[in-house]
Amino acid sequence: MKMRILIGLLICAWVLASEAMASYEPIDHCYKISHSPSSYKNKPGRAESVQPEYGTTNTWKGALDLNYANMAMPDVNIASLQFQPVGTVLGTAVKNFLDFAESGDFSSNQVLFKCPAAAAGRIFEMYSTNGDYKYGGRDDMEVGTAFGMEHVYSTYVKGLGFRLTNLATGEYFSPFWKARPLTGLDRDGNGNILVKAKDFSNVKIELIRIPDESGYNDSHASFANTQPLGYLATRMPLDNLNSLAGPEPGRNHRTHFPGWYGDWPATIGLYKSVTMHRGKTCLVNFVTPTVTFPIISVMELSQGSVRRGQFSVSYQCEQGAERGVGPGEISMFFLTSPEAFATAQDLSLVEAGVATPYLLSENYHAETTAKGVAVTLYDESGTQLRFADPNRYFDRGANPAQMVPSGTQLGENRYIMSFEASLGQVGNGIAITPGQYSSTARVVMRFN
Repeated sequence: MKMRILIGLLICAWVLASEAMASYEPIDHCYKISHSPSSYKNKPGRAESVQPEYGTTNTWKGALDLNYANMAMPDVNIASLQFQPVGTVLGTAVKNFLDFAESGDFSSNQVLFKCPAAAAGRIFEMYSTNGDYKYGGRDDMEVGTAFGMEHVYSTYVKGLGFRLTNLATGEYFSPFWKARPLTGLDRDGNGNILVKAKDFSNVKIELIRIPDESGYNDSHASFANTQPLGYLATRMPLDNLNSLAGPEPGRNHRTHFPGWYGDWPATIGLYKSVTMHRGKTCLVNFVTPTVTFPIISVMELSQGSVRRGQFSVSYQCEQGAERGVGPGEISMFFLTSPEAFATAQDLSLVEAGVATPYLLSENYHAETTAKGVAVTLYDESGTQLRFADPNRYFDRGANPAQMVPSGTQLGENRYIMSFEASLGQVGNGIAITPGQYSSTARVVMRFN
């Protein structure tokens, strides 16, 4: 009887140990996860397996030249340098990684790499321009520093430059690789680190007027160059936990691109995503530099009192330029700073995701800043205007902040517009506190 019990216990112990071994195989380096959910690689016990409760899997190609989607930009107009000074932003858009990378096929919870727990702190997103191509952000084609806008590079189109910003770091892309540590990553039940599509950065693309020194004079044509403008790559221990694979920070992409293209999650490009024009435009040539308001008390603000100030904007148009909000016409926007617009979003003061009635203080969360107050803007007819998101005013959709330039004619194709700025309470249940108010707005003209 004792012998039977002992054998039974030994058999039971052996079966349990076998099941535990089948559910977990330790990994000693990172794996690229590129297989379908039904793949044999997803069987429990395999180093590359990802169980459904922890994430999804699928095949992916990586940073091939045209492996992106949804990069549509507003049409850009490249006008004469007299009316469009070097440094003028011609178009801008924010692109979400999940929308453009892998032709938009990544899902948020998709696992791209699986790493051992010991790899924590050694996993990086890398990013650079396409530094081995002349018109893709090569180091000798950086033209922006000369006119005070760093990391602007020539495209193949004469007079058109580009600049890319990593919105997770706020840094510009350059041909010299930059690194962003990937932290706070999800883990599976065994503590392995799961690098997912949701962990990679969104990107801002700017198209900027540059000197007419290189490129081709494309006009009324879609952007036809298939070469990318930039990449998002990775650096992690892919073969050995003691060594990192992928681009090294500070190295020049012109000669250094390890892991391309299969281990790089995203390509950034504009092929057939923007149309260039060379039409007539308008130029803002004067804005009242400062509007100062008299002191106002919290009690007065609470009772609905305001302080008012006047300012003007003058502008000039090329002969033949059409003013309006339709295609090929010139419209006008007032912009907040990015910081002020982000605060308006936090306070639920944004309309249609792209405009706000309120110009909030720049340092809104500082102790010395007045809370619950903002400037509102009115034209000569008393109509309240809106301020646009400085990162979204080029979006193709309707924008409440878009306006038709008008005003009193000063001379041939020259005009002046008058506006009223009103400092008052925001309302919306936001408490008013004493302090200082200070903010900056910009006025811009846009070719639609």
